[in-house]
Amino acid sequence: MKIIIGTANFLRKYTYKNQAVSKSEIIKILNFAKSNKINSIDTAFEYDKFYTLRKEINFNKFLISTKIVFTKKLLGRKNLYKDIVNSVQKKLRLFKIKKFENLLIHNFDQLDRHDLKLLAPLLLILKKKKLIKNIGISVYDTNAIKKIKYLRSINLIQAPINLFDRRFTTKKIVNFLKKKRIKLQARSIFLQGKLLDSFKKTSYKKNKIYANYNSWLSEKNRQPLKTCLDYIKSESCINSMVIGINNIYQLKEIINLIKNKKKIQFPRKIQTFDKKIIDPRIW
Repeated sequence: MKIIIGTANFLRKYTYKNQAVSKSEIIKILNFAKSNKINSIDTAFEYDKFYTLRKEINFNKFLISTKIVFTKKLLGRKNLYKDIVNSVQKKLRLFKIKKFENLLIHNFDQLDRHDLKLLAPLLLILKKKKLIKNIGISVYDTNAIKKIKYLRSINLIQAPINLFDRRFTTKKIVNFLKKKRIKLQARSIFLQGKLLDSFKKTSYKKNKIYANYNSWLSEKNRQPLKTCLDYIKSESCINSMVIGINNIYQLKEIINLIKNKKKIQFPRKIQTFDKKIIDPRIW
């Protein structure tokens, strides 16, 4: 399973805990990742300020993926194509790299048919100019899958997948993506850290899904981190996973745990479609 370093918490507060990773810790994380053959980074135009570490980190040694939010205002610009090309080139200069491994539409769920038909040629221009290698989308809802037909050049879909949220691993979706030769990348595998929390808290006790999860972990004598990783590994349809970490010690632990090949059965009682639980946008 390919590991990708998530950077949403690099130099900025992120998740419901509002934790940020410092410059010194980022350097440790990326250097250690590289020494362990983990050379992929996931970022976005909204939170890529860690490029300021380009003197300490040679980003040419990494495969960097980024995401762009295409708002209605942006899509309505007269010089849209020129502006986006210039914007992508500027970002590449900031990282001192030649191209992005993947460029994903960050708000794919919110875009309609007209928006996507407008974006399709733009993304191909970026690819033709060799500013990006692959085109992808970042999604929250499975309904977004229906709109893929308006962007036939998609190579990658990044979606939330974890023990609670298994919507994107259904046979129907997996077969569709396989037919289209679209790779599936898992993000939010720890549900912003909530799946790793202590479930003795009152707020979790009152929730049936968390109660079932806590009960199952205790019954099987399993640790939350290992369990979350084992679940992602059990889904053969997943090509890669984005992990969010706060320090180098967490990365070391994940690398050690990911090596385990023991197969585990994950009960349906800890799966939910309740968006109040699985969608961080409405927490």
